[in-house]
Amino acid sequence: MARGVSGLVFQDGDKPTGRALVLQRMRNHIDQVAGHFRGKVASWDVVNKAISDNNGEYLRTNKWLQAVGEDYVAEAFLEARKADPGAELYYNDYQIERPAKRAKAMR
Repeated sequence: MARGVSGLVFQDGDKPTGRALVLQRMRNHIDQVAGHFRGKVASWDVVNKAISDNNGEYLRTNKWLQAVGEDYVAEAFLEARKADPGAELYYNDYQIERPAKRAKAMR
């Protein structure tokens, strides 16, 4: 049975991947992509749609949050900055103009 991309990141054989290995895989991916284009791309869309739409919930439940924790967003930005120091880095989401969601994004 073929595994999808998420299986390559979030699985370690037959068990879920631990935090350290997921972070290593994320950092390697960012380094490979942003490092390859370092200095050639003006900006990177680093994290997409991480903020929850639900009141009382900060981040959307996803595999990154489950495997790494809330700091996966910060870790992605830190690695992207290291991989391409001159590029602008962005967080992308829909309805970010709504006050509650914007406040979560600023957090």
